Amino acid sequence: MQEPFTNEFLGTIAGAAAATTLIVELIKDLKPVKRCPTRWIVIAVAETITILTTWLNGQFAWNKLLPCFLNGLVVASTAMAGWHVTQIGKSTTKKESEK
Repeated sequence: MQEPFTNEFLGTIAGAAAATTLIVELIKDLKPVKRCPTRWIVIAVAETITILTTWLNGQFAWNKLLPCFLNGLVVASTAMAGWHVTQIGKSTTKKESEK
């Protein structure tokens, strides 16, 4: 069986977005981060994954920090959009019994 996450896979937009979504879903309800808007958590996780993966793959250099940051924003945007797609068709209003 292949490993689901490798450094090479995390180095892609798809891999980093999948990892971001997974990590955010696991940590967003923890007490220290619960007060923070989920969108900011997604951005922080995506940027961390992008920078760490670049560094672990031996590609990090200070002159590549801006493109790395921009790639992190693309990863965050992809992760947020992917989550929203899974929510299509789900009711966002409270049920009568919850009011």
